[in-house]
Amino acid sequence: MVRVSSGGAASSSMASTLKAYSIPLVLLAAAIFLQLFVIPNSFPLNHYDVLGIKRYSTVEVVAEAYEKFSSKWY
Repeated sequence: MVRVSSGGAASSSMASTLKAYSIPLVLLAAAIFLQLFVIPNSFPLNHYDVLGIKRYSTVEVVAEAYEKFSSKWY
């Protein structure tokens, strides 16, 4: 009887499994990186940053900053 080694088949199966999952894992890592680091830097943190005022500004300062900001667009 001839013995058949299953060691080669196991490593071949493992290699094909790694090859099959390598691209989805790279895409997942890229998507997580984009979600955590790239996209948040593309947007201002809040509306106070857009108006260029401090978070605890008075109503008058907010109204003035809003008027100044809206005059740029209209």
